[in-house]
Amino acid sequence: MERQIIKAGWIEKKSQYLKKWRKRLLVLTPSSLATYKTEGDNRKSTMEIPLNAIVDASPLATEQNNDFIFIVSLNDDKYYLRVSNDSEMCAWLNLINHTRNGNRISSFSSPNYYHESKALSDESLITSFTKMKELMCRREEELLSSLDELYNIYVNKATQEYKEMTDRYNKECQNYEKIQAVLENSSSIVAKTRELQNESRPHMNFKELEAYNVSKLIVSIPEDNIDKLIKSCIKVCLGNPAEVMVRRTHITRALKWRYTGEKIDAITFSVNKDIKLTGIGLCTPYKQGRITYVKEFEVLKGSSTNSNSVYRHSQIVPIPYNPESSIFKVVMEKQVLIKKDNKYTVYFLNNGSHTYKCVDCISAIEGPEKVIWTFTNSVFSLNHQSNRCDTVCGPIADFYFIVV
Repeated sequence: MERQIIKAGWIEKKSQYLKKWRKRLLVLTPSSLATYKTEGDNRKSTMEIPLNAIVDASPLATEQNNDFIFIVSLNDDKYYLRVSNDSEMCAWLNLINHTRNGNRISSFSSPNYYHESKALSDESLITSFTKMKELMCRREEELLSSLDELYNIYVNKATQEYKEMTDRYNKECQNYEKIQAVLENSSSIVAKTRELQNESRPHMNFKELEAYNVSKLIVSIPEDNIDKLIKSCIKVCLGNPAEVMVRRTHITRALKWRYTGEKIDAITFSVNKDIKLTGIGLCTPYKQGRITYVKEFEVLKGSSTNSNSVYRHSQIVPIPYNPESSIFKVVMEKQVLIKKDNKYTVYFLNNGSHTYKCVDCISAIEGPEKVIWTFTNSVFSLNHQSNRCDTVCGPIADFYFIVV
């Protein structure tokens, strides 16, 4: 029986043993990735890797602008594969990673790139990521649980330190009251001062009182100086525990999202409760060392890009490459009140490096505090160009908020 071919095409290959680039036919099947010198049914492979042996498939971080190279990594080896353009590299990477993770992809009836790009963006492909979604949800729950534990440990530690310092403060106050009582009831200052030494020796460094002129001896502790003798209580400053976040998708590492000219990324939303919007999560660059810049960020009241602005960010925000996360939080300079059952639009004008994108986005989702978010496509005015962000995909992922 002829085996199913998911994708085939001519590429250039080299490895730690093959130092020069060699032209090879690369073939991806549901079980393996292989290269051949020629086409034909009787051909012999020059490399055949089981998909379950692949550890990672990713773009080469140090690639030049005109080199479209990606790496297929095994436990003990690496293969460098070069294609002619960026879209071909993205197609290979997506198909290899999706197939080795257990997702089934139908073979293409022709090598036309349109079919490959459509297969990567259609919901029929994305819905096969059920296992990936479950793993990501489980990981997110573990992280949230760890954060809750760290928060409780931090609060308990701060509470304990506050109690210890309060006890110390109260003890110092009691010692001061004893000092005052001794002085007020003293019939002999010298005699009572010696008693005072015994009472206060652990707290003050008094010298032995010897031949002093008793008539000129004055002991005075002004009340204004009491606080200076005692350490102030430590204030514990934590992030706002009321802030929560909703993410409109579980897939935030799809390739790739471009920024050109003055094209705008926007999405319209409404909520069923009054909230205060505190930040937005955007996708990060997927290549090492690259940066994307947020040139303009606004919150508009309405569904059009010409609606009245209720918030405008005053500074350009750099979004750097981060190997640990595909999302960057843009913290708003002030909280914006979002009234329930009203439509609002977040509006971004970005430039710089290509980033990841969110796919398989959800149009309606219940977030924390039972706040239901409904997303719709924004209406673009005649003087604005859309960068294609919509309810299905785009670079806008997270919404941070506080319930009023």
